[in-house]
Amino acid sequence: MEQPVADPPKYQVLTASPHRIEDMVIQNIQKVKAHYLKTGHGHIFLKVNSLTDVDVIAAIYDAAQVACRFV
Repeated sequence: MEQPVADPPKYQVLTASPHRIEDMVIQNIQKVKAHYLKTGHGHIFLKVNSLTDVDVIAAIYDAAQVACRFV
């Protein structure tokens, strides 16, 4: 008997793997980038063990191109 596939939980602040954590990371990088461009303030703190997602890497590169700080 197969178990039904549950929808991933919906969090407002927290995201848990494996339910597309990349989407949350990209959205947050884009928010900080927009805030940085508007105010000149803001930084991104990101700790990863192995980063292979091309879309996340592109978002990081995009934010770095406008001099958004990474700490």
